[in-house]
Amino acid sequence: MTLEDLWKLTRRQFVVIVAAALMGLILSFAGMSLQPKVYTATAVGYVTAGDGSIIGESYSSQTLPQQKAQAQVTLFTNSRVTEAVIKDLGLDTTPQALASRITATVPPEGASISVTAAGPSPQEAKSIADAVVTAAAAAAKRIEESGPTRRVD
Repeated sequence: MTLEDLWKLTRRQFVVIVAAALMGLILSFAGMSLQPKVYTATAVGYVTAGDGSIIGESYSSQTLPQQKAQAQVTLFTNSRVTEAVIKDLGLDTTPQALASRITATVPPEGASISVTAAGPSPQEAKSIADAVVTAAAAAAKRIEESGPTRRVD
């Protein structure tokens, strides 16, 4: 088939080609408009440790929060935290479903945890993100105050 043959075929089938392209555009627009809108919001929690008033504490007050942030990032999608958020906000969902709508990340060399939550409205997404930070902070405080757990064999 030469380029001239392809051009002739295209001219003969021009109406079919245009109709198929328009149908594809209409179907893709309809599919996109039927998708539920999902909004996201981000909240940030800062991890601290000590006040750095002693010279030896100064270094550890810089590195310890980074280490704690890395260790505590898993709390943000923990079932206890998601259950607390569901109870606090009165959400009609399961802890597992809520956890799938939440992501928590720690920037490299950072002492903060960034939480992104998805929701059907901007207000709900913001409320979830804020509540997750609050609930995770409370869970981290409980863990730190209770000390290391001991295993009894």
